[in-house]
Amino acid sequence: MSVCRGIFFVVLAAHIYMNPVQAEENDIKIKIEQELDNIIGEVLDKEHIPSISINILKKGRPLYAKAFGLADVELDVPATLNSVYAIGSLTKSFTCLAINQLTSHGRISFEDTLDKFLPDYPTRAKDIKVRHLLHHTSGIKNYIHLPEIRRNAEKFHSHDDMLAWFQELPLDFEPGSQWRYSNSGTYLLGLIIEKASGEKYQDYIKNHILIPFGLENTYSGEDSRIIKGRSKGYSVVNGVVNNARRYSSTIAFASGDLLSTSADIATYMTKLYHDYAHSKSLIGGVFEVGQLEDGQNINYTNGCLFSEATHGRVKYYHMGQIFGYSSILSYYPEDEITISILTNSGSVKILDLEHRLAEKILEYLL
Repeated sequence: MSVCRGIFFVVLAAHIYMNPVQAEENDIKIKIEQELDNIIGEVLDKEHIPSISINILKKGRPLYAKAFGLADVELDVPATLNSVYAIGSLTKSFTCLAINQLTSHGRISFEDTLDKFLPDYPTRAKDIKVRHLLHHTSGIKNYIHLPEIRRNAEKFHSHDDMLAWFQELPLDFEPGSQWRYSNSGTYLLGLIIEKASGEKYQDYIKNHILIPFGLENTYSGEDSRIIKGRSKGYSVVNGVVNNARRYSSTIAFASGDLLSTSADIATYMTKLYHDYAHSKSLIGGVFEVGQLEDGQNINYTNGCLFSEATHGRVKYYHMGQIFGYSSILSYYPEDEITISILTNSGSVKILDLEHRLAEKILEYLL
């Protein structure tokens, strides 16, 4: 018998002797892979995305994991599942988990006001509560929309420098009366973490989240740090790929500082929902939606995740976008599906892509 025929019969025998459930799961996985490959290939071509890394888990086990394209276009470096991307606002979930941890330890209360931690903050610090910062209901102007910030994005900014951009601006609305996304609020949460814990924000995240969760390929984005596998960010204008504008991680801080891989981010969400070794009340709190002062629910949780009904089921998710990178992380608790998508393009319709992938996965798994 030839070697090739021997291999064929081994593979055939392995398939024949799978139990029916295993065989069905294997067939479904193959069909899902083909469908997702087609969707991703179409989006890569249409949106001219340099690279994309995707990790999808079912009950914490790999369902689909692939990388496409180039992590560095100029040096022709292929993307792999170990490629590291800036994750932008996905960082907010880590920041808000840290706040929840410190709350469970009695160091912070959601009802604490800003002046307790930043007594010199000049604008309405006695009226703005921690929960307002968590839920984007503080009314503090979003510093990322200030043209001065974008013009100075490459420069190092101390905390005092950053606060000077927005702390004396009038509020957009009364604290707790409306919802409006604000990086400024999450930046302030990072300072509160430092005050309440006695640790630098980056050290707290590393010691209390990254290490306990086993996230070995997630990093704070210090500008001078050498990070193996770091991808390069790009913008796409009229179908032409350009180098994205450089930025200093100091302008992002607790609102968007982290870099990671698609596998680490998927693991983070799965562990957050299922395996995190703190009290059940903490996990419940992380996924509990916030409220305005009038009692109206908002679709944003204590753990800085959007909560909405889609595909006929609950989805928790967040997107990230920062100078040359786009990302999304989603979780469907009823089906125990985690979807992590990281790209090195700042121009991706990332929510649309996640929606298409999830729709196809759920179609096969239902």
